Amino acid sequence: MNSIVTDLFPTSVITLDGSEHITQSDVDQMISSINNTEVNLFADSYPNVFQKLQSSFHEACNIYLMEVEDFIHDAQAISITGSRAIGSVIDSTHDSNIEWHNLSPALLCGIFYLKLVDCTSDGGTILNDMRHHAAASSTPSAIHPHERSWLIFPANMPHQDQIPSGTGIKYIIKAECFVQRK
Repeated sequence: MNSIVTDLFPTSVITLDGSEHITQSDVDQMISSINNTEVNLFADSYPNVFQKLQSSFHEACNIYLMEVEDFIHDAQAISITGSRAIGSVIDSTHDSNIEWHNLSPALLCGIFYLKLVDCTSDGGTILNDMRHHAAASSTPSAIHPHERSWLIFPANMPHQDQIPSGTGIKYIIKAECFVQRK
């Protein structure tokens, strides 16, 4: 996976191109399966395409652990023990207030941008300095979305979905990764 590392606050985020693993046909199948519920899309009962996405998520998390210096000491001693994911459709004509949140106690979280409809330079993810409460910070950073790519970052980093402007719609998968020492 090709990666772009962006230094933010005391850590980094990585954008990884997933298009070599996830085809447009896979995307179309996933879009027809997501419906803004809290159902774990990585469960065995969901279509196999989500297992393929889970595999690419685990690979992206391992890349993050290896490429981001000083995120975790001795990253080679970490193994992924599980992950879960939910799908979301964010529509600028219906969604207006998305709260700041984090995904602790997971170690890493990822957002996979399935499809961006009429999203030009916005509609990504807004990240906030995890050393400060999101409501008190005045310097959040917006990461631009790229179709069929993962955005990986520490799960305790406050973030929120950026609502696309105009008539934009984005289809995303939000995932979290759990680990333990080997």
